Amino acid sequence: MMDGKDSSASPARWLRFPRRRRLLRPAQFKRAYREGYRTREGSFLVHAVPNTCDHPRLGLSISRKIGNAVVRNGVKRRLREAFRHLQQQLPGSYDLVITVQSRESTSLQHCTDALARACRTLHARWMKRNDSTKTTPGSSDPA
Repeated sequence: MMDGKDSSASPARWLRFPRRRRLLRPAQFKRAYREGYRTREGSFLVHAVPNTCDHPRLGLSISRKIGNAVVRNGVKRRLREAFRHLQQQLPGSYDLVITVQSRESTSLQHCTDALARACRTLHARWMKRNDSTKTTPGSSDPA
């Protein structure tokens, strides 16, 4: 009985972007900047740090240099939409902070492709780091 409801509602549930999937506090952003790896994909700089949740979370940082409020909000909408569609396919469980560096191309397809590439790259870096720390005995993170 519940399986019938869940199977039809599942895709809609995946496409939500609730508060628990967002970075909301300055400390969360600072942690990603300080402890995370970063990569540049086109006009985006993406920081990623593993989180303790079972899902990725997104934070956006868009300077006024990008444009007026209308332009910035449009970019944010497209990035959130890209994240919503990719969140179930993203590897690992990371806090992602996307900083928009320029206004070159911010179509939905560009945002989706850039976010997917950045997440694959950052996940590979974290996995490489984990592999190297496993071989070193006694290495533990005090945080």
